[in-house]
Amino acid sequence: MQFSRSQINTTTIVSRRFLLTWVVWVTVSSFALAQNASFQNFTVEDGLPSDLVYSVYQDAKGFMWFGTNAGVSRFDGSRFEKYGRAQGLGDNEIFNITGDSQGRIWFLSFNGSLSYYHEDKFYNRTNDSVLASYETRGFLSRMYEDSKGRLWFYGESGNTLVIHPDGDTEWRNWAQFQGGKIVMIWEQNHRMMVALSGGVVIGFDLEKDDWTSASLYGSRFENTDIIPINAMGMLPDQSTAFRFSRGVIHELNHDFQFVPTDTIPGFGEALSIGVDTLLDQTWVATSSGMIFLKKTEDGQYESTIYLPGEVTSGALKDHEGNLWVTSLSRGVFLSIEPDIISYHIPGQGSKSPIHRLMVAPEDSSRIWWAGSNAMFGYFQDGTMRAYQGFEGLPQVKGIGLVSVPNQGVVVGMETGVSYLDLATEDIYSFPISNKNILWHPEKGLIIGGRVLLVAVPIDDLKRYVSERPPAPHQFKQSTIAANLPPGFMEANKLLTSQARILRLELVGDHLFFATPSELADYSLTSGIMTMYEYPLQGRMVELQQQVTVRADSILWMVANDGEIVGQRSRGDIRINLDTLYPEINVQAFFLENDTSLWVGTQLGLVHLNFTDSDEYSYFSHRLYSTQDGLPTNQIHDIVVLSDTLYLGTAEGLTLLPKKSLVTGQVSPPIFITKFETNGGALVPNGPLDPDQNNITIAYSGISFRGAHNLQYRYRLQENLPWVYTTSSEVSLFDLAPGDYAFEVQAKVPNARWSQGSALQAFIISAPYWRRPWFWSGVVTLSMGVVWLILWVRMQRVREREELNLRASSAELKALRAQINPHFIFNALSSIQRFVLKNNREEANIYLTKFSRLIRMILNHSDKSEVTLEEELTAVRYYLDIERLRLSNRFDYSIQCKNESLLTSVKLPPMILHTFVENAIWHGLMPSERQGRIDMQVLESEEDNLIQVLVQDNGVGRHASEQVRSPGHKSKGLQLVEEKIDVFNQLNNQFVHYSITDLFDENGTATGTLVAVVFPNKGVEKKKEVQLSS
Repeated sequence: MQFSRSQINTTTIVSRRFLLTWVVWVTVSSFALAQNASFQNFTVEDGLPSDLVYSVYQDAKGFMWFGTNAGVSRFDGSRFEKYGRAQGLGDNEIFNITGDSQGRIWFLSFNGSLSYYHEDKFYNRTNDSVLASYETRGFLSRMYEDSKGRLWFYGESGNTLVIHPDGDTEWRNWAQFQGGKIVMIWEQNHRMMVALSGGVVIGFDLEKDDWTSASLYGSRFENTDIIPINAMGMLPDQSTAFRFSRGVIHELNHDFQFVPTDTIPGFGEALSIGVDTLLDQTWVATSSGMIFLKKTEDGQYESTIYLPGEVTSGALKDHEGNLWVTSLSRGVFLSIEPDIISYHIPGQGSKSPIHRLMVAPEDSSRIWWAGSNAMFGYFQDGTMRAYQGFEGLPQVKGIGLVSVPNQGVVVGMETGVSYLDLATEDIYSFPISNKNILWHPEKGLIIGGRVLLVAVPIDDLKRYVSERPPAPHQFKQSTIAANLPPGFMEANKLLTSQARILRLELVGDHLFFATPSELADYSLTSGIMTMYEYPLQGRMVELQQQVTVRADSILWMVANDGEIVGQRSRGDIRINLDTLYPEINVQAFFLENDTSLWVGTQLGLVHLNFTDSDEYSYFSHRLYSTQDGLPTNQIHDIVVLSDTLYLGTAEGLTLLPKKSLVTGQVSPPIFITKFETNGGALVPNGPLDPDQNNITIAYSGISFRGAHNLQYRYRLQENLPWVYTTSSEVSLFDLAPGDYAFEVQAKVPNARWSQGSALQAFIISAPYWRRPWFWSGVVTLSMGVVWLILWVRMQRVREREELNLRASSAELKALRAQINPHFIFNALSSIQRFVLKNNREEANIYLTKFSRLIRMILNHSDKSEVTLEEELTAVRYYLDIERLRLSNRFDYSIQCKNESLLTSVKLPPMILHTFVENAIWHGLMPSERQGRIDMQVLESEEDNLIQVLVQDNGVGRHASEQVRSPGHKSKGLQLVEEKIDVFNQLNNQFVHYSITDLFDENGTATGTLVAVVFPNKGVEKKKEVQLSS
């Protein structure tokens, strides 16, 4: 392990018993240096484990961590998340939280058992071998990481646990120096320095690390009046170590002696001391508040005190500039902007609104205010002074303030006015309904009521009230116009009607006042009234005159609904704040100069900065609210003096330095906190399945100023537009397969988007049927199938061509075989014999049948199939010719029981002819007996077959073969087999034949039976047909 130097956190927590003693004994005091910064308080009711908080730490991601006596809590601005032993802490009582250069967050506990948090996981002695290797020796409250990367842990006892970068651990004990407990360890001039509570400081060479022979610097406190050191700290530049005791700062000089340097009266012992590098200040936590120290060039200390009277334990300024202070009795305090200070009306508490502010021309150090309950007063040098106007009216609020130069102050209230004589501090109150009060050197006090405009010298008012003190009930009436004191001038005659006066403004001798329908300019010198069209019809207004360096003067008017009008001779200036801030309600405005206009609203403080003070057409705007440190968003009145804004608010008087408004909001860091698919959380380390395409992603922007106003934008890919939302979770449904790079940013109002995005890349796999390999396979398979189909078709074409070729060849062969020359010669010879015998009739019959047979053979020669009827007819012609030529040596018969078979059955031509021819010449001719050939067409319903039987009574195949030459094979049967094979392939049928030798009971051959079998395709039963001779 190799460490680098981290942010210094020199917090010291004194003993637990000492702390609990201070919790019980709380000193409540007030100090002139105390800052009334606005703090928000977090307690167990908000989610903290305990209100006893020891320490605060901010990690690199921006989360705030708090160590308490009941575990630690992590805060993101919206929610506290608790951790204890069950989650991996070494103990529930955590004194200090600090970080090292490796990004580990260490938790230092009461029982001495260390634990740390790293990469979203807690480690302790049960799951970390380094932490398991040492034996605990008392509680540990502080850690220091030296330049060698060693971690030094120490606390109440004189023992120090050192963890080396290689993981080795060792305990170091300083008891030999008899200086008490360890209060601080630091580096100085290449030496390790150790300060003990008794005043002893020891040191040893950092490189040699010979700590057992360390040198002794300084000496133990011999003076019994010196309280032992409970806490020590360093200045931000690490140049000076000091202690704080009884309000006195003791610096450690070059001789390592503690020398008193400065005093902050009213404080006791420091409970802890630390350095805040962001503030560049050292903080001192005491039982009477939190002190921030900064050393000036003259060697003195500037001190700022927060939360006076609070038992504090630690402080930190976070990355947004917010100030966090931990307390040992009241949880955690947060100030958004500690330089913004609030003051309350004495005796009224924090909920004491101030409605009007005024700066007296003769004394700008006093800010006069008018509040509720008929109270008014001034603020000066950090002090609120209050006066009571007419009493007994708790709901009456101040609505006007005016200074009578060098004499007093007049406060206008809803049902009366009060005059404070500054010389005598006497208060004169008079009941009169009013909305505005003004002062004119000659006319005196000018009071504008709902329908009344009067003027009276102050002396007349004082004398009248002294002579006729008003009764209390008179102040409760809404309008009092009767019994006006002498000298009051009724001015309502100046108006065109009895309209109510909305606002008065006095500029020199000109009195401007607005009614719901008119704007009037009344000259107090000449008495001339000039009427204008009122640009803000019927709306409540504030009026303020701006006189520029040019001859042009502008009368500014602001309506409650946010419309601003600058009326001037060469055209009005109009600005509508409602378009910038919807539902705005303007309560006050202050024109600081030609280019700066401040507006108080219920949403906060609006600043308009004009870049063009001539036309006022270009301006920037900014809204400041509680996110920027204001105690409340209700701004009732505004006064600007030099670099400070004084605000009358719903919670008193607020001083707002302009420097605190310069930085603006910091872009919040953002992190992805959850990734779910189809309702199940996972870490997308690899591609997701196609059905895991319903994604839910949660993210968190960390902001403590704008936690409730966080805005987000996200996109799924860099080239896609941003999607804007205020939700910290997004659900994405039915995502298409592909690569995604989810990116999300956060912002708060008046800030930029996060400088760095939170990223989550993931891949949704395509279904197998959309993956490249699948389509590659499909294409390959398709090509293969197409090729196979083409190949099969080509094969079939080839086979058909071959079959056709074979059929043609077989037909030619059959034709040659069928038109046997011997048959033709013999037939013609027979015809000749008939002619020679002058048997013309027989010759004619013979010649007719012969010609018909030859014609049929020729017609069938180009056909692949013929009907059974055609085949049998040709066979009959042939039998008749041969029977006639052979002098009737044989008889024949042809039978068909179903006539429809003759036309429905198809077969290759001349097949039956071959079998008949063989029967005659190889069966009948060798026989001496009268021959006979019987042909039958049979139908088998059972087998769904048709048979054509050719039976003769010849000598049989065996006897026939005896008279043939050896090796002779019938060419006629070869042609028949070839023609049947071609026919079957062309017609997808199974035509076949069989030859059976017939014998009698003695085994003597009686003939041959040929059966030609055809499939029955279905024919109707018809009458029997018989052909015989």
